[in-house]
Amino acid sequence: DVRHRHGNVFYNHRQPRRALTDFGSAAYMAPKASGPVLGAGLSYAALGQKQPAVQWLERYLQMEPSGELADRARQELQRLKTQP
Repeated sequence: DVRHRHGNVFYNHRQPRRALTDFGSAAYMAPKASGPVLGAGLSYAALGQKQPAVQWLERYLQMEPSGELADRARQELQRLKTQP
């Protein structure tokens, strides 16, 4: 999906707020797609928004518990949950 690809570009260029807009749209338009869900979680984490980041990352792991990027999601969750 175009929105998902745009989100990846913005995220990779350290623009998580812009990425989040596209990941959110992609997740809404394709609710079974896991990529935008992971992207939203990582974007929220990059913005320092712990609660929504945890929610999106946990949702991703429910969708893809052994997916290619599941370890990355788990590592980010661990980091977020150990933050004050």
